[in-house]
Amino acid sequence: KGGARPGGGGGTTFVAASLPHFSKSSVDGFAVGKIVVSAAFDFQTITSGGMVFSAKGAASFTYPCVDGEEVLAEATINAAVPGALDVQDFAVSVVYACGDLSADTPRWSLKGSTRRGVKVTGTTVAPFNIHAFVYTSSAASSGGANAQLKETTHFAGIVSGSVKANTGGAGDLAADVSYAFDTRDGSWRAALAFSFESETIKATLNMQASSACTEAGTSGSGTLAVKFGPLGSFVEGRASVIKRCGTHAAAGGLYAIDAAIDRATIQVGGGASILLSDIKVKVYSDSVEGVANPTFKQLAWTGSAEGTMELKLAGAGGAGVGDAAAHQVDEDANNALMSSMTLTYSTAFSVTHGTPKVSDMVIAGSLRYEGDAIALSGDVALHLPCAPGRTMVTGQVKIATTGDVGVRVVGGAGSVVYVCDGPLTVDGGAAKITAGAVTIVDVEMYITFDDRTMQAFKARVSGVVDVSFMTGQGLALPDGGGSGSSVETVGSMTFSKSAIEKFRVDEVKLNVKFSVATGGGEGKMSFSAEGSIVLVYPCQAGDSVAGEATLNALVPDSLDLKDLVIAVTYNCGDLSAKPGKPRLTVQGSTAAGVKVGAATLKPFYIGASVYTQDMDG
Repeated sequence: KGGARPGGGGGTTFVAASLPHFSKSSVDGFAVGKIVVSAAFDFQTITSGGMVFSAKGAASFTYPCVDGEEVLAEATINAAVPGALDVQDFAVSVVYACGDLSADTPRWSLKGSTRRGVKVTGTTVAPFNIHAFVYTSSAASSGGANAQLKETTHFAGIVSGSVKANTGGAGDLAADVSYAFDTRDGSWRAALAFSFESETIKATLNMQASSACTEAGTSGSGTLAVKFGPLGSFVEGRASVIKRCGTHAAAGGLYAIDAAIDRATIQVGGGASILLSDIKVKVYSDSVEGVANPTFKQLAWTGSAEGTMELKLAGAGGAGVGDAAAHQVDEDANNALMSSMTLTYSTAFSVTHGTPKVSDMVIAGSLRYEGDAIALSGDVALHLPCAPGRTMVTGQVKIATTGDVGVRVVGGAGSVVYVCDGPLTVDGGAAKITAGAVTIVDVEMYITFDDRTMQAFKARVSGVVDVSFMTGQGLALPDGGGSGSSVETVGSMTFSKSAIEKFRVDEVKLNVKFSVATGGGEGKMSFSAEGSIVLVYPCQAGDSVAGEATLNALVPDSLDLKDLVIAVTYNCGDLSAKPGKPRLTVQGSTAAGVKVGAATLKPFYIGASVYTQDMDG
């Protein structure tokens, strides 16, 4: 039984010994074959500086300790260094292997753990675990016959623990760490799991690394959720990175980085917001030949990015209506090309010698634009970066007119194109366009916007024109329903709007092609006319329209007229105040001549006028 311990502490040790085998012979005398020793101990040391160390446990061993036998010890240790260290209930077991051992058998084994943790300078590692091994080997030193055995010692093991801490109200921090090592071959492995959570941030990080060059490489992954700003903006994302080595780097690249924003809302004020989702970024870098650990500038990086972005404007869905700032945001945004859009995008980029370059970015989305006269909606793609002569915007849109502009588009659609140093254009068509009394079907149209604000434009449309409106101006053309008669009218219309002027129809041009044939047959009278008229609508009083026609007529035994080319002038507007002015005048000639009875007039010239008069009933 032991007595007092140095430093003012005390403790007790109990030792028991037995001699299970001893003998005496006349030659060797008395001999002890084996001694078995068991000990239980419980002691504590307290220094004048306040450091405390206590151990309680038991040990057992045999003497002599031969191959296959072990020295065993178990203890519970508590230690404290004021302000620096606090170890509570650290349970440890130690095994010492006796005799000659193979290179893979440890001489010493130590295993320890505590659920209550180890506190170091205010940070608690709980639980804390350690499992360590000591390997010894002997080799003859150089020196010939005088060579001596030299013992070499190596260590291996694994240490792991968990850390939790409160950062003074800013958030809660937690980390799990493990580290494995083996000095025999210099290998090691490390792993880290980290988390942090507060009212505004929630983050996790997992990393693993090793000294071995494996396909997994050195890798890490994590997640991040952040709330920021007074309007409730937030971002949720994740990322992973792998660094490879050796042949694995040659095959799969030195670095591979994957990042993603699963969803995010950024409030920009005035009721407007940007919504991001499914944003993915991939970055790769190959190893540099002849450079073991290249710097960032030495590496050549390539990558790609894609995702979805939705721009919500102030006032959308009733939000922000009536607020002056919100109205200004809405007004400015609606004046822009990219107003009120849902976009998906993809891009490729590279970094060489530290200099980034975006080779091409394609943003695809839905365009919704409504101006004072024209509305466009559809799917478009933005190609970035913008450079002179480079096409920036392409897509397919629906076309309609808005407000009371006097022009109505039915079934309008076309291709939108914007060149960086030029105007935005829409090239398309429509089933029908009406402008006042004029109706154009099978329409082709071309619209040119003067700038990206889309507040000024010019448009030109063309197609087949319904000429029934012309009956109101005193001229009825054949409707094509009779035998041998047809009429086809094609036309064009231009309209425009400037930034300071209202929408207006500038001009309507019509090209009327007609063919009229009556009578015919053996011994019967016949008449035919074929030609075209070009006119402008509205054709006002004092205006006239000119055209050309070729006439043929036959009155048996009286008249034979062939290929008479005539010029036609049509006077527009109300002629009732001018009874002497004809509605239609015709002048013509034919080199083939005209046969009247038995006489032939060659060459032949004619002038004729048509007068119209409104009559009661």
